[in-house]
Amino acid sequence: LVRSSALPAGTLNAQSSMPFLLIAVGALSGSRSSSHTEFIEAKEMLSILKAKGIDNIVMRYMGTLSGGLDQQSISSARFLKMLGNKNDLTALTDYARVQNLEVFFDIDLISERKNTALTTFSGGETINEETSINSVLKAENNNSHAAPLKNLKNNVSAALSLLEDRNVSLVDVSERLYSDVSYGLTRQGAKEYINESCRAFGANRSIMLSEPALYLLKGAKYVSSLPISAGVAYDGNITAIPFLQIVLHGTIYYAGEPLNFSGDLEYSVLKCAEYGCMPSAVLMYRSVRADYITYYVTQSPKLAAIYEKMNAELSDLFAQRITGHTKVQEGVYCTEYGNTSLVYVNYTSSSVEINGLTLEAGDYMRVN
Repeated sequence: LVRSSALPAGTLNAQSSMPFLLIAVGALSGSRSSSHTEFIEAKEMLSILKAKGIDNIVMRYMGTLSGGLDQQSISSARFLKMLGNKNDLTALTDYARVQNLEVFFDIDLISERKNTALTTFSGGETINEETSINSVLKAENNNSHAAPLKNLKNNVSAALSLLEDRNVSLVDVSERLYSDVSYGLTRQGAKEYINESCRAFGANRSIMLSEPALYLLKGAKYVSSLPISAGVAYDGNITAIPFLQIVLHGTIYYAGEPLNFSGDLEYSVLKCAEYGCMPSAVLMYRSVRADYITYYVTQSPKLAAIYEKMNAELSDLFAQRITGHTKVQEGVYCTEYGNTSLVYVNYTSSSVEINGLTLEAGDYMRVN
């Protein structure tokens, strides 16, 4: 992969603290009633999380452009006024820069909400599927269609102009890939065309991918949602291993499923430890109910406690390669980093003895 220029040749620089991915939701749609996190409120969320001890925050800001999560064509999209004015937006990005934090803004490049949708060979419209986050948030993106790829370079120019020097999170190009035979592009040709077009974003800004688009990884710094489960049913002969994580760890930062979306917080923390993921969460400044899983007030203390333990034990491992992964016994796994550090994870309900050390139930530990 490195020789074919699909992955960077070097490794990540070691940081003093591990990154935490905050996925903030601006607006679900273009309606003011769907506004959940304004620019100034996003800045406040960053400051509160930082005050609680989460020093290294990477924020992916969803739903900030026209249409919210159901973004309109980037060629005509603008930052939503109901989230704040340009000064508010600048205050957010300036605060992040001063605090050594990073903010990435979601954009769609090859989908739009117009009737000029690319049609299938049978004549039907190519409808984009909801992303996992959008489906949970019940985003109304059924009107989003695949646009002809001939518009891509103009869309990239429009996005560069709109975002100026702000970091970008590429959404649709990392979630789906399709050919455009009317423009003379096969699927392989479309991959190369999209990759070439997206290189413009890496000139003076960082790039995040919302999903692991392997053909775009060399230019990306973060991946928001890397799969942490097998694509087939488990049985006696099949078990999941962190194969993609083994390939990528040490060259790119990646997160798995948001901790507060899993339904089992302790299990998700263990998966982060086993698979070398940076922890992540979807948060809003305002939610339907105060106890809703995305409400930052109720979630922040739990996330800060999780981060404190993970950062203390695992932060320096993110710049190292995963050099081994073994099943110690049923429900207990070991991940090796850089041939020197071992991280044991116990998914069982009982403590286990490993080389004279006790690993408590539902816990992880690092051994050098």
